[in-house]
Formats: sequence, structure tokens, C-alpha cells
Amino acid sequence: MSDTDSQSKDIAALLHTSGVAPQWIDSAGRKIALHVSRPARTCSPTAPPLVLVHSVNAGASAVEMHSLFRRQAQNQNRAVVALDLPGFGASERTPGHLTPAIMARAIVDTLDWTQRHLAPGPADVVALSLGCEFAALAALSQPLAVRSLALISPTGMERHRTGEPYVLGGTRKNALTAAVLALPGAGRALHAALSLRISTRWLLARSWGTPLFDESLLAHAESHSRVPGSHHAAMAYLSGALFTRGIVSAYPRLAMPVLVAHGRRGACTDFEAYGHVAALGLASWQRRIFDTGGMPHLEWPSDFEAAYQSWLTGHVLPWTASPMALPSEAAKPKVPVARNEVSRIGRRLVNPVRASAPLAGAG
Repeated sequence: MSDTDSQSKDIAALLHTSGVAPQWIDSAGRKIALHVSRPARTCSPTAPPLVLVHSVNAGASAVEMHSLFRRQAQNQNRAVVALDLPGFGASERTPGHLTPAIMARAIVDTLDWTQRHLAPGPADVVALSLGCEFAALAALSQPLAVRSLALISPTGMERHRTGEPYVLGGTRKNALTAAVLALPGAGRALHAALSLRISTRWLLARSWGTPLFDESLLAHAESHSRVPGSHHAAMAYLSGALFTRGIVSAYPRLAMPVLVAHGRRGACTDFEAYGHVAALGLASWQRRIFDTGGMPHLEWPSDFEAAYQSWLTGHVLPWTASPMALPSEAAKPKVPVARNEVSRIGRRLVNPVRASAPLAGAG
């Protein structure tokens, strides 16, 4: 059995009650794995397809979204798709530079596949941590393909990032760190150290803010981080090459309702720039704070889903299942498009009245 097949079954075992083989798509020359709940024969006007985007770490995969995947998949009218980003999970782990644009392109291609094979019309998207930056870039690139965007513990909203200017294609890559990691054996050695059980356990406890985290994540992270070629994406992450410089200035350009959900403890608690982003936002922004760590959807799955569904019901425009095919491959713009274009599209699609009342429990 190949490593890819093994990882596919590993992920499917947790996402599905019974193993389901992933769908495969090509994105920028890379083989990307999509884990699909089931093809939707009919889609309710209140239940468009849902696309889930995981975070980035040494052992990241769609497994990080397993609770939301399984709960949402129980909706008979809703198709759920969880992708493995390039270099992670069951997706191809070939050598080569990984950038935010490549990650965002994988999400755009997933949305394209979802429209063509599951249901026409825009999808709801939920992303985690650094995956939020990629999802935002994808939504900026293809605003017609995204009905709503939920960001769980998003990176880029830290206090020190407020006012950081956005430059198309710019990243937070540190040249010195990248040079050190590029030394023969250095990157692999560091990745091997980060993949040790003790390291993975420490990182998960740091994220959750408690040693009592979802143990299934530990086993899956260990397994995924040992797949040949997994160090390529990890090194891009550690060098800063996967972080978008000025994403805090790009977030307000999103042209669809946005929910920000995060916890009060753990390593991911600095979201001081949220107020700045929401005040400048073209669309409606809402915030939900849980008494959890950085993965409230896993720590408090029922509460998170209830809050998410409440937000969809009260703050997201009705879904129209009309054919809205994405542009052809040749016509797809670079990620992201210019601000004036996003602004023009956003004003046409989104209710211009910003929701100012926070959700229950918001801070």
C-alpha cells in the first residue's frame, strides 16, 4: 500500500463512519485530496455545500475538522467537503516552493469541483488558523463562489499586525531562517524533532491551553508527519513563507458575511486587530468567543455548531442554487484580485448594512 493510500484511509476512518475514498483533483500541478461526505442529490435552499480548510503544522490534515465534518454531514441535504492542502494529509507532497497563492488556489479549485460535481452556487467555507488566510485569499479571488466564511482562530489579527500594509504576493518569509533550513539535513532534522510524540503533544497542549486535548489528533499528526516529503510544507511554514504579509489589511476586503470564532486560552488568544478589521469591513463581521483553546469546534463541538448554525440563520444571505460556474482555467485571476474589483462585486452581493450586535457570548 502506498503512503498516499494509507493516509487516505487514515483520514477517512475519522471523517466518516465508514471509510470513503477521497476524490482527487489537480491544482497547480499537484494532486489534491478531497474528502466528501456524499454526493448531494438535492440541496436545500438553507444548506449549500460546506468546504472545510484545516490549519498548518507538522502533522496537519483534514482530520482537524473531523467533528464539524461529521456533524454537518448528518444533514441529508448538505454536501461537506474537507480538502487536504498541498503538502499535507493525503495530498501530494512533492518538492517545490509552497506559497499562500498555491494554497489559496487549491481552495479555489476545490470550490470549482464542488460547483461542478455537487451543487451549483456559492458554498459556505470554514477554515482554521493559518488556513483562514488561504481561505480569505481564495474568497477574494472568487467572491461569487463563497456565500459565507467562518474563521476559527485566524492568524493575522494579532495586535502587532494592525496596520500592516498588504502587498500582492508578499509573505512574512524570513530569509535567514529559510537559509538555515535549506542547509543539508537541517530542515529534515528539525522536522523530525517536531514530529516526535513529545513535541506533538506539547504543541497540541499549547494550542488547546490544556494537556486534555483530543487524543485522536496526536495519533493522526504523528502518522501524517512521517510520510516521505512532509518536511517540504513544514519548512515553508517555519520560514514564514506561508504567512501573507498584510493579511490584516486584506481581511476587510472580503465581500461576504464573516464569522470569527476563537477561545480564551492557549497560544491563540491575540485577536486585538479584530475591531480594526470589522470596522473597515465591506461586509458583516461577527465574533464568537468560547471558553476553550484554539480549536473550539473540537473542544466544544455542540456549542460551536449551535453558534455556527445560529450565525448562518441570522446573518447570512439566503442561498440560491443557480448555476454560477467559476471562470475557466485560463480565465482565473491571480490570488487575490485587486481591491477595487472586490469592492465592486461585494457591494452588489452583500447587504451593505453591517450587523453591529454581537452573538450571544461574544466579547
